[in-house]
Amino acid sequence: GGHNAVRSLAGKDLLALPDSLAVGDAITYVREQMETKEGMGKKYTFSGSVYFQHMKARGLYTTDHNVITRRVTDAGLTNVFRQMVI
Repeated sequence: GGHNAVRSLAGKDLLALPDSLAVGDAITYVREQMETKEGMGKKYTFSGSVYFQHMKARGLYTTDHNVITRRVTDAGLTNVFRQMVI
């Protein structure tokens, strides 16, 4: 994305979203699945699809704002997109 493009141009480390967050897990899971013949024919969304089932199985699905905030904090990503890159 654009955020990592700017980080790269600024000579900073790229931002990697960890698998402890649903968005990071989704990136990893979908990328891995798309490398398989079977995975190419599936739909991956956060609502009721293959990934949704995976997310629930990993215990990542929650609508509890406090849990989400704690996970983001634990990952060291609080306000990460508000930080000036350049």
